[in-house]
Amino acid sequence: MDQERGVRSRIERAGAKVASRLGWVSRRGGGRTPAPAAPLGDEEEALDGWGFKDTRFVVKPDGHVTLTGRRYNISGLDLPKLLPWLSGILQTPLAYDNRNVPHYPPAVPAARRDEAPPHGSRVKRRRSW
Repeated sequence: MDQERGVRSRIERAGAKVASRLGWVSRRGGGRTPAPAAPLGDEEEALDGWGFKDTRFVVKPDGHVTLTGRRYNISGLDLPKLLPWLSGILQTPLAYDNRNVPHYPPAVPAARRDEAPPHGSRVKRRRSW
């Protein structure tokens, strides 16, 4: 029994060393999760979508996906299975050449003057009560 506890203790210590080298932290229940990414000074939000300006998913010509920026632990990693997985979940074909490039801010037409109503016509107005 004491020998079993000693072995278990050595395994736990070795696991903790490996986890600390990987930058992982313990969580309740004995599981391990990656440590949160260090906060960055640039917190500017993206204007053309959800999230931060420095972070977006980019699909490469070979179909692999990369997360830009340095904010998250998966930033810069090659994610070859992400596009096929999303395609299966959405049940629609996704490919490098099938994309919608953001157009933000949208073009706003120049202001125009309203013409005066023709002479003698009345404009009905709604009452707001």
